[in-house]
Amino acid sequence: MTRAIQDESSRSSALCELAKQLPPELLPEALEVTRTIQSESSRAYALRELAEQLPESWLDQVLEIIYEIKSDYFRTSALEGILPRLNLANVDFQFWQKTLQTFSSQVRSKFLSGHLPKLSSMILQLGGEDALRGTVEMMRDVSHQWP
Repeated sequence: MTRAIQDESSRSSALCELAKQLPPELLPEALEVTRTIQSESSRAYALRELAEQLPESWLDQVLEIIYEIKSDYFRTSALEGILPRLNLANVDFQFWQKTLQTFSSQVRSKFLSGHLPKLSSMILQLGGEDALRGTVEMMRDVSHQWP
């Protein structure tokens, strides 16, 4: 498929375009090709796009690959593609903790304006209004210490 493309950025872009048109039986191969991409930025981009196409049963594998990404910035980028697809009934505390830690590594303005609104539905669903209110209060408390 795209394995012959040497440039990882180009391979990632090709995977993203192909993923939208691939038959379901080829998506696992696309995920394996994505896993071999060494560049974290290119891998995160491909994972973000590929996550939208994969069946829910493959999302655990996508998460595994995402958490192999060392850069919080690129891990956050990849997570943005998968979070809307997650079944919150299957989200455990450890995943939630790692996800929040990853997102909180971003600069405050990006977290508050870009990530927290996306996470708010998850916070509401997992912990209700009290959890969301508590999260906002904690953000206010620590915001003066956060760049």
